[in-house]
Amino acid sequence: MQRINTPDGNFHAGDPSAGVKGTVVTQPFMQAVQEELAAVPESVGIKLDPNDNGQLLKGIQKIVGNAGANYQPVLGYTPVQQGTGALQGQNAVKIGWATDGSGLRVTVDTTDLGVVAFASQLAAYATQEWVEKSAVPRGGGVMIGTLAVPQVQLSQGHADNDGTKPMIYNDPSVRNVVFRTGPSNAYKYTVIDESGVLKLPARPNFAGSTPWDTGNFDPNSKLNTSGGTVGGRLALSKQGWQADFQLRNWREGQDVSTYFRARDGGGLEIINNAYNFVTWSVDDYGTMFMRGQQMLNTDGNLWCAYRGSWMSGILDDLYNRDNGKANAGATCQPYDFAEFGPLRQSTGTTTVDAPDTWFVKGIRTDNWNGDAAPRTLFLRCTRIRNT
Repeated sequence: MQRINTPDGNFHAGDPSAGVKGTVVTQPFMQAVQEELAAVPESVGIKLDPNDNGQLLKGIQKIVGNAGANYQPVLGYTPVQQGTGALQGQNAVKIGWATDGSGLRVTVDTTDLGVVAFASQLAAYATQEWVEKSAVPRGGGVMIGTLAVPQVQLSQGHADNDGTKPMIYNDPSVRNVVFRTGPSNAYKYTVIDESGVLKLPARPNFAGSTPWDTGNFDPNSKLNTSGGTVGGRLALSKQGWQADFQLRNWREGQDVSTYFRARDGGGLEIINNAYNFVTWSVDDYGTMFMRGQQMLNTDGNLWCAYRGSWMSGILDDLYNRDNGKANAGATCQPYDFAEFGPLRQSTGTTTVDAPDTWFVKGIRTDNWNGDAAPRTLFLRCTRIRNT
């Protein structure tokens, strides 16, 4: 629709005597007026008839008549709108007083939902035996059956302005249990999956202690107590401890141990079963000790406790002795001479012995001219040595 095309949108009669023209009616304006007038009867299904000049009135009457049949009379109060809220359908909800006076009855479409129970009416039922056996009070109670709910929300536990509360639920179509904690901008999910495996969003804490897991513990890099292979240096070390290592013989009938211990100043000690004496040790230089006695030096010299001497001293003595002896096959030379005797012809036995270290080299007699008696013999002896 449009107004006449004058500056103020109004019709003006004009003044011919003063030379003022009246408003000129244009074709677009008249066309608009025609369409507006024809739209009224046509909107209610009245076909335009050039011989009927009352069609505009008939159209208005029909519009008013149709509208009046569906209009709610003035109520004098504010009505409640239904069926247009969130998650609500277009069902017709009818609430009215029951004909038998039993209360306010509700019907949805054609389904009778019965009488509405108000809080004042329910208070009396709360103490009834059938209620106590069939309902759990809001203040707490014991259920004897299964409670099936899609999720459980815990109402407390947030200390900031974030009103998000912890929840317990399971994922759709999955037999799991999900515990959702944390603020809304950083939820943490603890899940027990269908196989019973617990999946944690962070490493747990056991009474203040951090447990080992694959994130901070590699079992393949550790030595098992039942045995294993070490591919690098194994260190036994602790502040204030003289590190030792126990080897236990626990075969049938045996229960004894030997201990390896780090030696003061460097080296290694072997300790007896009673752990009260060092039976063998070697210092950081390589010198060996047995029961506290230095026994073997790095130059190979050995202490011979049974002789009370080092092996080097014993060998020196032997070498010195050998140096004063003739070599095998050497010719010895006499260096002293003496005669021992006499052996006299007599009626008895006569014995003459050469002293030790003397060798007999010959016999000498006195002058045996004739048969004069007594005749005598002398042992001619010498001693020999290598030159």
